[in-house]
Amino acid sequence: MKILVLGGGIAGLASAYAQFCRGDEVEVIEAREAVGLETSFGNGGLMSPSLCEPWNQPGVSKIMIPALLGGKNSMLRIHPKALPSLALWGLRFLRNSTAERFLEASRSDYHLSNYSLQRTMEVVQENDFDIKFQNNGIMAVMRDKATLEHAAAVHAGFGEFGLEYKVLDKAAAIAQEPHLAHSADDLEGGIFFPDGQRGECPVFCSQLSRLMTDKGVTLRSGVSVKNILVDKGKAIGVATNQGNILADHVIVALGNHAAPVLRTAGVKLGIRPAKGYTITVPVEAELPKTIMLDIGLHIGIIPMLHDNCLRIGGGAEFAGMDATFYDRYAQRSYANLERTLPHLVPYLRREEQQTWAGMRPVTFDGKPFIGGTKVENLYVNAGLGHLGWTQGMGAGELLADIIAGSQPEIDPAPFLPAR
Repeated sequence: MKILVLGGGIAGLASAYAQFCRGDEVEVIEAREAVGLETSFGNGGLMSPSLCEPWNQPGVSKIMIPALLGGKNSMLRIHPKALPSLALWGLRFLRNSTAERFLEASRSDYHLSNYSLQRTMEVVQENDFDIKFQNNGIMAVMRDKATLEHAAAVHAGFGEFGLEYKVLDKAAAIAQEPHLAHSADDLEGGIFFPDGQRGECPVFCSQLSRLMTDKGVTLRSGVSVKNILVDKGKAIGVATNQGNILADHVIVALGNHAAPVLRTAGVKLGIRPAKGYTITVPVEAELPKTIMLDIGLHIGIIPMLHDNCLRIGGGAEFAGMDATFYDRYAQRSYANLERTLPHLVPYLRREEQQTWAGMRPVTFDGKPFIGGTKVENLYVNAGLGHLGWTQGMGAGELLADIIAGSQPEIDPAPFLPAR
């Protein structure tokens, strides 16, 4: 059976690997010159089921106005030009922000994330990949009592999933991560997640791609998909800028580009692009050991110990498909870093910083789309949002089980495209 996988990011490569391991003939189509160069390239590198909650948590409507007005520290930014295309999607986004739906989505994402991390580590160990994982946990930093109490209450509901965490007061948070002592006056406490780690997603993509091509998987780079070829209600391949490519099954794993490609086959998918950004900058000082998420400032601070760099990431900007990096985000990140870890700022080698901006595919309910469509033999693995690196390998395995008619290790129902 020939499987055609559209997309060479973490989702597409995970699907290709899962199908290859089941004995299928696999061909991967990637528009860029190599794999892992879009959303998979510049992410923060976080891998953790602890970050399972979707963005549309209860009360999200209260931050929509600041987002529209460009509030200084709003975790969302919505450009007016994006409003027409966000209207229907936005209503579904808000409708899925009830406490019940938020908890259900968090539960489903947690199980997929946990399953996926296990599969990722198996693949790394089985194939002796060199990813340089760092597993020192994640500290979510809170600056006021109300935020800490709210976060603790939210995660108390996650305890039933098996999620491990510790709510820490100021002294305990500093004991866990001594670098926080330098901002103690502006610290209430935190939540520590011991399962948090980081690793380089593009390195994994490159090594996984090389492994598959060495064993016979076909990778066509520089090939862009124009439309899905459908005959008598069945997907039979795709039309590309280099001609038609036929297959028995087609998997669309194109991230933000999945929705427009699927529309050519009459399939609608509720994904919108949200811009995120990262800055990676060398530091001439000892780094924190723990990944830190500053909840009030909406940034992640990731120590890259092997390179002695900090990677600062954040942003959820809805502004169409323009992924240009703007200097104001760099300046805002430095200002926020100065509040969280002020003692490190003088030691940043800013002249050597590397910046990245890219689009994360966000679904209206915070869960990815994994499964078949109304078109026979046409499947989707897209919409992993900010959890792509965490959920990628699990999503590929889950979809492979669905295609094969096997019993999946986790419940596929929450992720089906027809939901």
